[in-house]
Amino acid sequence: IDINVVWNKPRGNSLKLNTDGSFILKNSLCGIGGVIRNNNGHWLVGFQEVVPCFSSVHAELLALKQGLYVARMQGLSNIEVKMDSTDAINCLENGMPFLNDIIFECRSLIMQLKVQTISHTFREGNKLAHRMAREALSNVKCRDLTILYYPPLFVNEVLQSDVEGITYVTKKLSKDVCYRLAHFENKNVLRDIVCNSQVVNTLSGDYDCMNTTI
Repeated sequence: IDINVVWNKPRGNSLKLNTDGSFILKNSLCGIGGVIRNNNGHWLVGFQEVVPCFSSVHAELLALKQGLYVARMQGLSNIEVKMDSTDAINCLENGMPFLNDIIFECRSLIMQLKVQTISHTFREGNKLAHRMAREALSNVKCRDLTILYYPPLFVNEVLQSDVEGITYVTKKLSKDVCYRLAHFENKNVLRDIVCNSQVVNTLSGDYDCMNTTI
């Protein structure tokens, strides 16, 4: 099944938070980054930081936690969250013993900010946050939390492509993979499977399961 990967604008008057973490095993550090945008795709606030870390899932959760903290600091709410790690979303839903402290922090912030959804997006649909996380690792200023009220130059091209709804890549996925990602509310998958009757018939009985929020 062909799935076109784009950045999706948030619904109605919602805001969208994209986050990502880039983990380096050899020095137990990760770069984290993210951005909050309005329903036109315009930049509201972003962040970058380098923090101690012990796994890629830990990095993703650290990025989410910091993104939610930044949203709270700015008095923002009514937020949709997008991450490119299904493992991190699973941890938020089900817990994990050695990550429970940060999971509980994230859950608390999710409740405080009345986050609407936390759902999956492909790496290509999370390009802006990914670039910010990677760039943080080489930016000395990011050893402390850096709040960005204007987009840095290195993300301008991606930011504009997101606003225009550019298709970054077309992925060919099996029905089983589409079914799994639909349960993580991947909007690119949910959009494109509607055009494929084979998968729609499989998913129709479970559609309510797809629309759950964390």
